Parts: sequence; structure tokens; C-alpha cells
Amino acid sequence: MRFIGNQVLRFTCIVIGIVLMAGLPTLLPSGGSFQLNWMAYFQSIGEVISGIFHLQEVTYNTEGTERKLLPQLLNIGTFSVTIVVGAILLALVTAAVLTFITMLLPPKWIKKIKVGTFILESIPDILIIISCQLFVVWLYKKTGLLFFEIASLPGEPIYVLPILCLSILPMIQYFKVMISIVEGELEKQYVELAKAKGILQRKILLVHVLRNSLASLLNYSKTVIWFMLSNLLILEYIFNINGIMRFLLDYLNPIIFAWSLLAIFIPIFLLFAIGQWLLERFTNEKVVM
Repeated sequence: MRFIGNQVLRFTCIVIGIVLMAGLPTLLPSGGSFQLNWMAYFQSIGEVISGIFHLQEVTYNTEGTERKLLPQLLNIGTFSVTIVVGAILLALVTAAVLTFITMLLPPKWIKKIKVGTFILESIPDILIIISCQLFVVWLYKKTGLLFFEIASLPGEPIYVLPILCLSILPMIQYFKVMISIVEGELEKQYVELAKAKGILQRKILLVHVLRNSLASLLNYSKTVIWFMLSNLLILEYIFNINGIMRFLLDYLNPIIFAWSLLAIFIPIFLLFAIGQWLLERFTNEKVVM
């Protein structure tokens, strides 16, 4: 119950923060005045709160036509969240496999790989996305086979290549952090005890070290997810994806701003809450054993 109470409190505070942030543009001085427009700000906050509790009545104007926000928000929100969650899971799994393989190598090779990771991490995200598209086009010219779609068409969303592109830099970041965490874990006494008992290095990494690194990875994922969301806007424009970030910029008003952020925040918040609950339960069970 304490865990649920903490999560509900965090969720409520973040939602309040989003609502207060949604009205900020109306607070800024306008019309040559240098005074903050508090009346307009509070009026905007009231409209946002009303829009949150009456989502089915909220509309947006596109090409002179009023349309309901809810169906569009569900469509593009589900699509964008699928890409983000798919990318972070792919990055995490790939980084874990690479970390396991790397830690079995000689120390001199590990040092070289860490230097290479530092170089790869500095590559701009837009360069990675465009390079992936060009590589697919090059493969198509050489083989005649289009392995992945490189642009989204109306009614034909694409998932595979955007997820791959969005996962590359987070994977490098995860890999770099995992190497650091695992090296720290390998210096602890329980690892020395396991080695003294004759347990193989790969079993120590899988059963003990990587498992004990889960808490640190979960906390680091909160930083990675915001990095991915900043790249999501670039990704949506390059792949011509009608996603939540493009919609947010195209229809920028307080109510749409608040609901667009909530459409991204709620699934991600639930994902991290479930992950933290599973981690705490898993850890407690291990302690009891």
C-alpha cells in the first residue's frame, strides 16, 4: 500500500506540474506590456482543467474543420509510445548482451571498447537516422529488396526502422553505464566469494552481477527516456511520421499541450512503476531466501 500511495502522489504532482506549465505562454507579457498576465494565466489553467475532465468534448481545428481530439490522440499517442517503448527495450536488451560478451574479454580489449563507445556516443542523432535510411536505400539498389520502409505514408505507419534508429544512441549509453556498473560489482566481496567457490565467470555475470545492476539501470532509464523523447521529434519529421511530437507543435494551445504530454507521460509512468514494483518484489524475495 505504501508503494501505491507513493506512486499516486508522484503521479498527481506531475499532472499538476503539466497543468501549470500548459498555461505559461498566457502568463508572459504581450501587447507591449512588461507585466505578467496573471488573469489570463489562471483563466488558461481553468480551461486546461476543464479540458482534462471533459476530454471527449475537446476539439482541434485542422484545415478549417473541427475534429475531436480524443480519437486522434489515441491514434498518434499509441503509435509514438510504441516506438519509444520498443526502442528502449531493444536498447536495453542489446546493451545487456553486449555487456555480457564484453566482460568475458581480456582487460585490454575492454579498455579499447570503452574508448570506442565514447566516440560513438558523440555522433549526432540526426546523422545516425539519415545514415540508416541511406543504408537501406543502398541495400535496395544492391539487392533489389527493400528490407525496411524508410518513410511513413498516410494510413501506412512504419515501426521497425524508426525503432532501430531511436534505439542506437540509448543502446550505446546503456552499454557504457552497464560496463561501469558491472566493473563496480565485480570488485565486491560476494564476487570474490563466488570465484573462490569455483563458479564460472559467465554465471557470476548472469546470475549475480547483472541482476544486482537492475536497480541502477531502472533509475538511469528515467534519464534515457527524456533523451529519446527529444530525438523523437527529429525522427517523426525525417520519417514523415504523424506522431505525438509533431501534433504537439502543429496545434500548440494549452489544452492540447497538456493532453499531448499526458498521452506520453501516463504510459511511460505506468511502465516505470510496474518495473519498480517488480524490482522491489524480486529483491525482497531474494533477501528472504
